[in-house]
Amino acid sequence: MTWISADAEQGPDTPTALPYVVILVTVVPFTAYAALVLSLSKARLVSTRALIIAFAALMIFAVALPPRSSRDLWAYLMYGRIVAQHHASPYTHAPAEYPHDPIYPRVYQVFKNTKSVYGPAFTAVSAAGAAVCGSSQVCGRLFFQLLEALAVLGAVLIVFRSTQSWAAAAFVGLNPMVIASIVNSAHNEGLIALLVLGAGVIARARPGAAGLLVGLAMAIKINAGIALIALCIWLLIARGWRPAVTAAATAVAVLVPTYLAAGGRRVLGPLRTASMSISHHSFWHALLQGHSRSSIAHVGIAGTIALAIVLALGRARTGGPIPVFVAAFAAYIVTTPYILPWYTATLIPLLALRLRSKTTWALFAYSALLFLVYPTHASTHPGLAGHILSTMAVDVLPIVEIIIIVALIVTAWRPRRQARAALR
Repeated sequence: MTWISADAEQGPDTPTALPYVVILVTVVPFTAYAALVLSLSKARLVSTRALIIAFAALMIFAVALPPRSSRDLWAYLMYGRIVAQHHASPYTHAPAEYPHDPIYPRVYQVFKNTKSVYGPAFTAVSAAGAAVCGSSQVCGRLFFQLLEALAVLGAVLIVFRSTQSWAAAAFVGLNPMVIASIVNSAHNEGLIALLVLGAGVIARARPGAAGLLVGLAMAIKINAGIALIALCIWLLIARGWRPAVTAAATAVAVLVPTYLAAGGRRVLGPLRTASMSISHHSFWHALLQGHSRSSIAHVGIAGTIALAIVLALGRARTGGPIPVFVAAFAAYIVTTPYILPWYTATLIPLLALRLRSKTTWALFAYSALLFLVYPTHASTHPGLAGHILSTMAVDVLPIVEIIIIVALIVTAWRPRRQARAALR
């Protein structure tokens, strides 16, 4: 789920690891990864061949295993089967209507009565996978895992071509969250990250094509509209109104027909329901007492969009499109009422293009912290380590989010000379 909540929080049917294990298998890989990237940015301590082998090995390992931290891909496959095998719309029919489907038992409980909140483009991809794989669970799993692995590979290649830096490439390809949540768990943020990265890289030379890529990303998940905000603001300030209108019109020309073809208003119904989701580790959750969930969620969505605009306007004064995209998506991941660790994946390739920025490492640290504490509930994690994780999730993370918001606003709107220096 997203603000347009497209993924489920961990439910009662999901096994949980011991808190000490969670801490160990998160802190050690993220620390080693950060040390490797920082060392590569200063000197080539690892050969190119070794890096390529490490990347390939991690991809193969992630695809070979069934998803460990999430089972969302079974919902993807089930929605695809509703189209391909049951000849119905996942926007008007929930998985629970097909209890005898061979994939149905693997679907999260929360998804069984939930109609699809994914965009028509991703539903088409899911239907294609379901048509190819039939009732084979292994084929269905591999379809989505390989799709996301290819998306990550594409992002790595674009980053390396743009920077000629193995440190930047490793920042994407060896990221533990990317390996675990995007490749192994096959979350579709990998596809969105690839499209948004492509849009940011070509925005200066080809605004229409950038708008096309953003439109496709929005047809996967409507949340990618954050990229359209960033793209249009940067083009408007840096290039004038014509390129901005061209990009916006191209994105809309992709988005509107896909939603109309999928059912128009019927597609939006599940999104309205999902938009009321609020994460327990979001600072918006603290405001629920005495207020309705829907009002807080909608204020949170409006606040997220407003902050994205404010930060994008500030960054667009002094730099190219990438800092503007980073600012807008940073606003999204720290301000949206509903956030999951893999939502930060869209930022990772963009941050890789700015490894020397302090903002990059602050946002990386936030993504690692989010990965560590999600999902954490005191009732499911007793003991000292469980208490630490629960406290970090419910009390610490919201404070961190507010601190990051303030820092992002200050750095985005610092005097122009200081802002230019910070971008170098």
